[in-house]
Amino acid sequence: MEDWSAFIERHPLIKNGFEFEVMNLMREVMAHTITFYLLDAPGQVARFVRKHVALIARLPKKELAAYLNLSLEALSRLKKRGEI
Repeated sequence: MEDWSAFIERHPLIKNGFEFEVMNLMREVMAHTITFYLLDAPGQVARFVRKHVALIARLPKKELAAYLNLSLEALSRLKKRGEI
């Protein structure tokens, strides 16, 4: 960690880029967490589909369910209703 800290202090452009990326990631983590509290399961799925269209066909349903904190059965029911 000391080496990383020294490196980042010697390279201000990299430091600024790194801090910017960390802030973006933290914003995404907060948005994801808030989604769990504000949206029901269909809303969570709709948000994911809207934000990550390219991943829907490639992501295993088991992984998607885990990411959305849903059971595989609940995700399957949403799929049958045409919400995915």
